[in-house]
Amino acid sequence: MRRSRPHSVAVSDLLSLGFAAVVAQAVLLREAMAALGGSEFAWGVVLAAWLGGMALGARAGGRGRVGGAVGPALVLALTLGGVVLLRAAPSLTGRAPGEVLSLLHAVWVWLAAVLPGAGVGGWAFARLSNASVATLGAGATYAWESLGGVVGGLVFTLLLAATGSAAAILVAAAVVGLAALVARGRLWVGLGWVAVLLFTAVPSEKWLAAMGWRWAGRPGALGAARSTSQERLEVSAGSPAVLFADGRLVAELPDPYRAALRGHLLMLLQPHPQRVLLVGAVPGELEPYLLRHPVERLDMVVEDVGMSKLLEEIRLKPALSPEQERRLHVVVGDPLRVVRRGGPWDLVILADGDPSTLRGHRTRSRELVAACRTALAPDGVLAMRVGVSDTYLGGVGGALLATLASTVRAEFPVVRAIPGEEVWLVASHGEQDLSPERLAARWQRRAISDAIFRPELLPTLLDRGRAESLEEFLRRPRLPPTTSEHPRAVILAAALEEGRAEGRVGRALVRVERLAHWALPLGLGIWALWLVFGGLRRRVSRAGLLATVGFCSIGWWLLMLGAWQVTRGSVYAEVGALNAVLMGGLGASALALGRRTHLAERWLPIVLAGGGALSGVMTVWWVWGGEAWSVLPLLLVAGSVTGAAFSGTVVLGDLGGEVFGAARGFAADELGAAVGAALLGLLGLPVLGAVPLGLTLGGLCFGAAVAAALAARR
Repeated sequence: MRRSRPHSVAVSDLLSLGFAAVVAQAVLLREAMAALGGSEFAWGVVLAAWLGGMALGARAGGRGRVGGAVGPALVLALTLGGVVLLRAAPSLTGRAPGEVLSLLHAVWVWLAAVLPGAGVGGWAFARLSNASVATLGAGATYAWESLGGVVGGLVFTLLLAATGSAAAILVAAAVVGLAALVARGRLWVGLGWVAVLLFTAVPSEKWLAAMGWRWAGRPGALGAARSTSQERLEVSAGSPAVLFADGRLVAELPDPYRAALRGHLLMLLQPHPQRVLLVGAVPGELEPYLLRHPVERLDMVVEDVGMSKLLEEIRLKPALSPEQERRLHVVVGDPLRVVRRGGPWDLVILADGDPSTLRGHRTRSRELVAACRTALAPDGVLAMRVGVSDTYLGGVGGALLATLASTVRAEFPVVRAIPGEEVWLVASHGEQDLSPERLAARWQRRAISDAIFRPELLPTLLDRGRAESLEEFLRRPRLPPTTSEHPRAVILAAALEEGRAEGRVGRALVRVERLAHWALPLGLGIWALWLVFGGLRRRVSRAGLLATVGFCSIGWWLLMLGAWQVTRGSVYAEVGALNAVLMGGLGASALALGRRTHLAERWLPIVLAGGGALSGVMTVWWVWGGEAWSVLPLLLVAGSVTGAAFSGTVVLGDLGGEVFGAARGFAADELGAAVGAALLGLLGLPVLGAVPLGLTLGGLCFGAAVAAALAARR
């Protein structure tokens, strides 16, 4: 049997490790987002734990050269265990059914789920790099691992994302196992390995879904589960059925009492609602009641078409009459784009939940409210749902309501409020009469008959005393509006969703928000000055430079991930492809400079300065409101800068002439990225804002460039 060449085996193992690491990271990121109700705070938690684990593993790998070949399969096996742990987290931490997992009370769960796989990944890279550096070069080992990540990211987004977490991991394990065995001349063993794992993929996914439902303590039996491009959906069996999206209780279907009261009341807010836009409602929940009014056209925006298809398949969407079907127009797409391109509407209803995620924030941002103002008819009305009860307006809940009210008031001259277990903000260009008598008269004129909704209920639904107290609260000094660039409402809604509006989290968030505006830029400024001081002494810390590269790289990644989220709506499936773009630029530049160490070292200050310029371009993107397509080239450039900076720094010699090396460099780079993920993932966009974050990253990069230039003096 012909033996594989060491060069091809080394490349195959590095590609497999990158492939496995990116698939594992994407799966854990999705699982963590689902555990947090879809919150992007999972980005910081998971990425910090993952990158920190990679750094620790790389250091533990030391100078050894054996054992790295088993790394890819072991990473995926440990990731599967982490997925099971995250699904079981509600039971392990005592969460109630439908309650999202807490960041603070489940720290050990995050670490136990993420660190083992990440640590093995870092250890395996160190071993593989040490074994192949003489053949490939330090930069090239990093490049081949990154290019494997490109393939893994694309395969995950295009093929594996819709299969579910367990199935995706098993298919990925089949791929890396086959690659390792074929590279060593064991084709038939590899094919047997693939057959076994593919055979168990679907049953494993069904088992995981059923056990996750049981561990979460949800009512009844699991009826159906599906991973769409936007979220993970779970529906109970029987009727009425309970729908969960990313672990959050979304709706009970059917729920005619709640839906009838809400739907009819909203339609009575406008005297002549001929054209209506509905955003954020669960398909089939409100349309039957809205269409009983004299509506000529009801436009319903559906972001997750997978949810609509699932509800149709299990027959939870109520049947509409042919006449109602004719007036209903379903639009699949981003709400902001739909509003900007459509209209005029007489009534716009924002019926989705509070903006506890960047995805959800898109329908509560000032940008969307401004688009609604433009798209409304002269006598049009905007109705915005806020999941805060008017009976208690203290703490984070009151701050969230005040922030959203300020956002609406920034665009509309008249803003009223309807009290209840959930408050509805009602905005218009002119004065409104929301008295029970006026709405009852509209109901009578429309001659609608409904066994659930009667005009006698209106004085209770529109209680004058509660309404006056609520509007008095809203007349207090305004808070700043929430915008795409600075989504202030996200951190408030996330704290409220965790059910601790007056607890430690709420108070801590207020203090952190005040401190982060000056403490984070100040700390990074001190870091940059420390690097420059080292350059003046011609003894700049190579570990410090690499940590800076990792920190800025994860900062660029989070900035562009947020940009994609606010323009496209979700990164649930696209996270793999976006990561692939970043890794593609990283791998290409590292491979190009891997064997040209003199060029990599000479260009290092220019590359780092280019990172500062890139941060400026990203800042301009947020200021001007860039398009989604521009995120991809910016990520590609970010990866290229990262790869080139890594290649240039790992070949820097100390005073004795010893270079830093790929294994130690990888550990320092990942450690800096872990710190960046923890700080920027939790405090970046929601607290600091995109523009200050971009400017801070730019200053740090320019400081590192000055330090590298000073250290290069002869």
